[in-house]
Amino acid sequence: MQLHARAVTFGTAAMAGVAALLLAGCGGAQGGTRPPTASEQAQIVHAMHFWWRNSDSFSAVRGFTHHIDRITVSRRDPHFAAVNVHSVNPKTGYRPEPQKLGLMLWGGIWEIVVGPGDWSGTCTQPSPKPLVDLYCS
Repeated sequence: MQLHARAVTFGTAAMAGVAALLLAGCGGAQGGTRPPTASEQAQIVHAMHFWWRNSDSFSAVRGFTHHIDRITVSRRDPHFAAVNVHSVNPKTGYRPEPQKLGLMLWGGIWEIVVGPGDWSGTCTQPSPKPLVDLYCS
């Protein structure tokens, strides 16, 4: 299935992702993060370009160029990844604060399920284990 052929609103994906995150927090596998495989990296980069062009969450910076700085995948559950991204206004050089986005592989597509925003509570409050792996390590 091609990425653009699937019409899923960001809100629906986020709600489904949060439910899956809560369920995934019960796993007992080894924690930590790892770099993505070549296949995962290609899929995640493709998904980020898609969401940048099509998600209402990025409408304020849609004309900016975005750069993916780092991708990490949860060792506990490889359906979860984090992407560090920054953007630049090509006309003015303005650089908003870099963001860390949480993605979940859902139905063969990497969906943005967390971020951008303040995730400081993830490390200090009870949180799903894959999120702790990605945001607190």
